[in-house]
Amino acid sequence: GMSLRAGRLLPRDKLPDARAGDCVRGKRWIYCLPAVINIGAQKAGTGELQTWLEKHPAMLVHGGEVHFFDTVENGAACDSESERDILKLKYLRFLWRRRRLTAEAVTSGPLMLPASPDMLDAGELPMVNKVAFEKTPAYMDVADPALLACIAPETKLLVMLREPVARTISAYQMCQSMKMGRWCRDPMEEAVAFAMHNHTDPPTLNQQALQLRPALRRTFTLGFYSAHISRWLVHFPGSSMRVQWVEHFKADPFRGMWAAENFLGLPNHDYRQQATKNDAGLWVVGKSKSNNRKAHTPARPATTQTLRRFYAPWQHDLRTLLASHNLSLLPDLPIPQ
Repeated sequence: GMSLRAGRLLPRDKLPDARAGDCVRGKRWIYCLPAVINIGAQKAGTGELQTWLEKHPAMLVHGGEVHFFDTVENGAACDSESERDILKLKYLRFLWRRRRLTAEAVTSGPLMLPASPDMLDAGELPMVNKVAFEKTPAYMDVADPALLACIAPETKLLVMLREPVARTISAYQMCQSMKMGRWCRDPMEEAVAFAMHNHTDPPTLNQQALQLRPALRRTFTLGFYSAHISRWLVHFPGSSMRVQWVEHFKADPFRGMWAAENFLGLPNHDYRQQATKNDAGLWVVGKSKSNNRKAHTPARPATTQTLRRFYAPWQHDLRTLLASHNLSLLPDLPIPQ
């Protein structure tokens, strides 16, 4: 099956053999290749999922966002074994530069995952009992999937999505509230009018106008979920990727976590021991971002309508893609409208 297997703690000279989920000894510290990466999308609950995963006794969660594959210098190559080993080492160093891991932290305690058959013949290598995890939502549309596939083709990919109109409005309003840049100074309806040819049906992006506004353009193209997921499916089998909607997760995080654990092959953890209901009536564990949401003014109905028409063909493509590759973590639930 495609479930996770316990990783190995490898000596330093065996770095080339390290697969997703394995850890490598450095001079002083241990460096683990993630077995699971949450690649997106931004403003779709990736932080919330990470907070829940952190509570699982088998998970070694990096925390925060890593931003390696979306910022790795252009032309980072992985065409030979030596280039692959260099890139793998760079990733490991970058990943764990702020969080020091010890051998004890990754090997002590009961083994949570089955060992793969070839491991048991591998002799005396210690087994890793933690599943390393990182999340960087920008990977979905910015990273080159070929680079990750080159250094760790066995990686499991989790994708969190959110109904694209709500995601776009949320991202734009976050930019406005954080005063993050000049690209979001205009009211939302003006930004939509500037960015789109509204006389077409469905509306299309005004590529010429957006040439000098890459951040604004990306806010809209990020909702082309089917295009982004298709890029990853060129390099990863559908069996190693699952998609979950934040709307489903918020409505029943216990079911969402159960489905994620079953996909990964993790033992089920009883989150009800740790979860509490916040003021909004949502289940949360630990420090949840849902607790400190500022209410934004809703977008104008005409703007929402334009965005709905704009994303409709993409949502149609996504439905087909999710079904044909069996990518939905909760396939019986309809895609949020």
